[in-house]
Amino acid sequence: MITAIGDVMREAYKRNWITTRDGNCALKKRGSKKIYMTPSGVRKNIIYPESIMHIIMKEDSMDIKSKNNSTLTGEWEMHYNVLKNLKTTACTLHLHPPHIVAAMHAGWELSDLVKPFPEVFRYTRVGKNVDDFPALSKELAEHTSKNIIKDNKIAFDIVGQKSHGVCSIGKNPWDAFEHIERVEHIAQIVLLSGAKPKTNETKSFKDILLKKIGWQKNYKNIFNNMSPAEIEFIIFLTTILLVIVIYILSLIEEKMNISRLELRKIIQEASGVDQTFRHPGVTGLPKLQKVDDYETDINYYESRRDEDFEAMRAEAEDALDRIIGAGISSEALIGKIRREPALRGYRFEDVMNMIDSIDSKDRISGFLGVQSEF
Repeated sequence: MITAIGDVMREAYKRNWITTRDGNCALKKRGSKKIYMTPSGVRKNIIYPESIMHIIMKEDSMDIKSKNNSTLTGEWEMHYNVLKNLKTTACTLHLHPPHIVAAMHAGWELSDLVKPFPEVFRYTRVGKNVDDFPALSKELAEHTSKNIIKDNKIAFDIVGQKSHGVCSIGKNPWDAFEHIERVEHIAQIVLLSGAKPKTNETKSFKDILLKKIGWQKNYKNIFNNMSPAEIEFIIFLTTILLVIVIYILSLIEEKMNISRLELRKIIQEASGVDQTFRHPGVTGLPKLQKVDDYETDINYYESRRDEDFEAMRAEAEDALDRIIGAGISSEALIGKIRREPALRGYRFEDVMNMIDSIDSKDRISGFLGVQSEF
């Protein structure tokens, strides 16, 4: 089996699945405390059994053995995490097959990509893709192991690693190689067909713009680096803040509910004169108004205010339709929005939401258009 490690690495190089010094392989035999691994920085197209290193697992440490004073592969922790608790002979293989990597880059979950092809899922169990973690990182090692191993047993034969490669496992190096070969073959077929992964995600013009100018952040890694106690504390603190906000809002609402009618009573009692509310267009001094008529006045003015807001919104949407016209680029649209008087009273975010609601948005080209690369 040690000889087969070199054979597999040379074959992977011939198929352009790795460059000269890429890729790595590891092997653990049943009942053994040794894990054999390829060294770092060695040309994989000329690797031989004498090049293979091994580590000896101990309770609290490990010994690294090499015949050539080589350095252990940088991905040693990934192989170690996958193999350490297995009771059977197993081999892990990490390569960079280009069609698999391209398919993940295009948004494919590899388990979904192979579903229509029985020649794959009959022989190869494809696990969930590993998120985009830096090469050689502890996070990549931990999540790769988690996606392959369940309860110290092999749950899946191969997983993809976004923007990186794959890790497969088999009874020997050639079994691990065949799992990669099957998925790589199907990835090539799917990419040639032009099929796209299904997604329910819809992005607004605001989301597209924020991504274009680099304001979107990936917060997933932040939580991955937190301990359970830290996450629980954040949840607790967020809950307390939410309760406080709800309490303050309830106080404000209660205060507003009594202030409208009570305010006029207080003013009348303090001044000794009934305050008069008049509708626009009424001339002369009307008779003193009853307190009970106050709500009617409030409803009238609120209705007028809503009508004014609707008129302003309609004028803004008309201005957008006029700007877009028969068609306009995203860059030109942003410039004209800034210069349009009817849109100056709105935040840029509100304008983006207006664009989402009008039919003429289909005539926008560029990064805000419906055919956007995003």
